[in-house]
This record gives sequence, structure tokens and C-alpha cells, in this order.
Amino acid sequence: MEQELGAWDGEHNAGGIRRLKLIPTTDIISLFDPELHPDVLPYPFIAITNLELADNATILDLTFQRDTAVYSWVVDETPNGEIYTVSVTLEIPRLQQTLLGWFSLNRARRWVVLAEDLNGTCYLIGDPDNGAMLTGSATTGVRAGRNVQRLELQVKQKHTPWLLENLNHLIMLINKSVPLIRITAFRKERYDEEFAFKDTAGNPQDISAHTFYLDVFDRFNYIKLQLQEGSGLLKQNSNVLQAAITTAQMSSLLPGAYRMELYSLREGERDDFLHIAFTVL
Repeated sequence: MEQELGAWDGEHNAGGIRRLKLIPTTDIISLFDPELHPDVLPYPFIAITNLELADNATILDLTFQRDTAVYSWVVDETPNGEIYTVSVTLEIPRLQQTLLGWFSLNRARRWVVLAEDLNGTCYLIGDPDNGAMLTGSATTGVRAGRNVQRLELQVKQKHTPWLLENLNHLIMLINKSVPLIRITAFRKERYDEEFAFKDTAGNPQDISAHTFYLDVFDRFNYIKLQLQEGSGLLKQNSNVLQAAITTAQMSSLLPGAYRMELYSLREGERDDFLHIAFTVL
């Protein structure tokens, strides 16, 4: 059987990191090794449902200019086996006092780093037991107008680098009051699902007074599809809602990871019922 690897003609291939998020390892309850859970997504992808955050977890967004953040990994043979060194290096213009203060306070912390490149690929660096180490440096006056602070987050690990299915899925982990489930569907095939709602006591929840909507977001957080009652959503009875995405609508979705938000609007107030990590194959 022949296989082809590395083909890239015709595919988007922009270099660089566009977004970075940092989470202290102390704010992550669990992160399942994708090698031990291959039934969710193919290795080395981490499903968002394999990552559990603590209540009120701190998620830090780093702001930077384009072409100033670099992700890299290298593997070395050691007496203890293969060791992968995975890192993100970031350059921030100006010598900022607030950044220096933050660095001083957080230098001893270990981090799980979520990075998304300009092609939409998301990388996960570090885990709760082996977080990325933060180092830094600063330079001014080397060249005219050249002032820069550098931050590097690096981890050494025994497994290949991990990938995250979708950085925007992180939104679903933050709001822990909304249930999160995973659904996989096939492109160019009609998708049907029934959702039965129950209250906190486990009894059927009456949804007859709600008007429901279902938004489907892509990896760039754009709405690709929107269903509503009478157009893709239908109440089967007082506590069951049916969702139907037509073959034509499924064909408009490229293979990949999407986020679904099922919510209702009642008297102008939004009520979130369900978040869905939706994978299209």
C-alpha cells in the first residue's frame, strides 16, 4: 500500500503564530493523554472534552504583532530515550514595565500553552504534570529604535507534540454551567439528532415556552450555519428538541472541528442549553 506524506500544493501555508493563551497548570484538573484515548480523535489530537479546567481558571491572552511569535519542536536521542523539546518564543516591542512586573510574579509558575498558527492549526504545549517553563530577556540600544522583550515557554517531554482540535472550543470549557458533549458527523450526509432535556432533579424539563436556535461556528469563530425553530429545529414534545442539518448544509462544511451553541431566546433573554464539540469527517 502506497502512502503520500508532506503534500502541500494548493493549501494555505502562512507562517507564524496568531494567538497564544496561557493557563497555569494549577488551574487544570485533568488532561487525558490522546495516546491512551485514541477513540476520540486520531493521535496526536487532543479533544477539547479531554481537557477539564478548574472553576474560575485563569486564562491569559498574550497580545503581539504578526511575525513575532515562533513555535518549534525538535527531537533528540538521549540515554533515557527520545526527548522532544517544544517551545514558543515571543517578541514584544518596547520594554514594558507591566510585562516585566508580570514576568517577575509568574516566573516560578508552570504553564499549559495553547497556540494557534496562521493556518488554523492549534498546538498544546505542556500538561498539568509537566508544564512549560517561562524564561525571558530584554534588549535596548543594540540597533537604532530596536527595543524588545522576549518571552519563551518551553517544555521537554517524551511524547510527540500534541495538537488541539480548535482553540475556540476553549469557550465551552470556561462556561461550566452549560453541558458540553461531543458529536461526530460525516460531510455530505444528512445529520439528525434529538436532545431530551431534564432538570437538575432528573425530571423532564418543559421547553415549550422557549424559542430555540443552534449556531455552528468554525475554527475562526465565524458562524457557518444557523438553525432555528421551523428551519432545522423542531420540538417533538414538551422536553425533546430535534435538530436536522440537511445534506446540502453538511456539504458546505469542510472536514474539521466546529463549535455548536444551542440556546433559546425568551422575552429577549438568552438561555444557553448545550455546547457541542462538533467534528465533521
